Amino acid sequence: MIFVLFALWTIATILIVNDPKSTSTRWAAFTLYAAGGGGLSRTITETIIPYLKMYHLSSHLTEQVLLNIQKVGSFMNHAGAPYGFLMYALTTTPKLSSRFTKILGYVLWLPIVPSIFVSKWWPLLQPNFKFLFFWCVPYYLIGIVLILTSFIKEKSPTTRQEKLFLVVIITPLVLFQIIVNYTLKAFFNNDYAWRLMPGVIALVFFSFFILATRYGSLGIRLRIERQNLNKTMKSLVSGTSILNHTLKNELLKISLFSDNIRKITQNSEGPDLEEQLKGIEQSLEHLKHMTMRIQEHTQEIIIQESECNLLDLVSEAVKHFISNHENVKISINVPEKINLICDRIHQTEIINNLIKNAIEAKTDGGPIEIDIRTTMSKNKFTLIIQDNGPGIIKENLGLVMQPFFSTKKGKNFGLGLSYCFNVMQKIRGQLVIISEEKAGTTVLLEYPISKVVIK
Repeated sequence: MIFVLFALWTIATILIVNDPKSTSTRWAAFTLYAAGGGGLSRTITETIIPYLKMYHLSSHLTEQVLLNIQKVGSFMNHAGAPYGFLMYALTTTPKLSSRFTKILGYVLWLPIVPSIFVSKWWPLLQPNFKFLFFWCVPYYLIGIVLILTSFIKEKSPTTRQEKLFLVVIITPLVLFQIIVNYTLKAFFNNDYAWRLMPGVIALVFFSFFILATRYGSLGIRLRIERQNLNKTMKSLVSGTSILNHTLKNELLKISLFSDNIRKITQNSEGPDLEEQLKGIEQSLEHLKHMTMRIQEHTQEIIIQESECNLLDLVSEAVKHFISNHENVKISINVPEKINLICDRIHQTEIINNLIKNAIEAKTDGGPIEIDIRTTMSKNKFTLIIQDNGPGIIKENLGLVMQPFFSTKKGKNFGLGLSYCFNVMQKIRGQLVIISEEKAGTTVLLEYPISKVVIK
């Protein structure tokens, strides 16, 4: 049972460290800590106390303290875990307001109180499993139904994939818990089937790490991707700083040479030489432009947040594109009363980058249609930018946010999307790209709901 304790508490700790501000993550971690209490109770009675007695390290006081901890751990497993699981499921239900969920949190723990009094606590804890069955099992079943419903109704492909993973992993575990910890103990007096639990937990434990890192669960994969991209950007900052320094020095030298040549030859006739000087000047301007662009996108991003009206921000960002491109049609469906707590300059630049990418990708000369709209759920607010362009081929979809990757060779530095990703990361948001070749591209800018103010 040591493994059960280690596995459940390890997953819980990873979740809470990864995203401590998320309500659903906190409830998921609470559920796992509570369920791990069962492993703790068995570890105390079957491993720790026998070990202390074997080496004569135990005392009456030590044993009583350990037994009291064992009772609390066991009770939390049987009564605390179903409560936490149902609360987690409620937080994943978009239609329930945060206030209503909070009220339910106070109501749903009430069955725990009589469960304390109907259980036998001395000398060892003997829970009243029949009483627990009639409220714990419904809690678990309702939780599964809510999670399944949330998965079915989810429209975001990335979030849907994450919820599918949760359904596949959680459902068998909860059903096993219902059968072994409640049904068999309450009606068949079977206190042995639970010993299969380590095998089930082992399967869940390893599945969690394999699928979480590959497909994502509760933000784990996102965290890994953020860390990887963050490391890449740090190395790029260092490398491009050196590059910028070297280029600037060389540019100064070329500029001096150009001035000297012009002074020496200003009184002589030499159209060919003048043309060469113009070529040097053009190269200088190009190099200056290049270094400025690279520096803009690789220097550290400083966020200065203020409350901005989202409709005004979007309208301002697209104004230039509408007036300068006759074949570009941009529709904006953004509520007037939504304010976003953000850095106005960076958010405008993100929208500019995404629209510019959509326009540049459309090379067939046809009309460019861009739709900008919003969606909102309990935990996040999403700004959606969708175009009718050629889409992104499958091989490139995983590369487009890498610094210096670009399909527009010679025209772009490939820093725009990585910059957008970094800005969203700074505010604990997400940038998600959904695209298929010849089917257009949809970009989701997902903001924490705490960044939204409704007037």
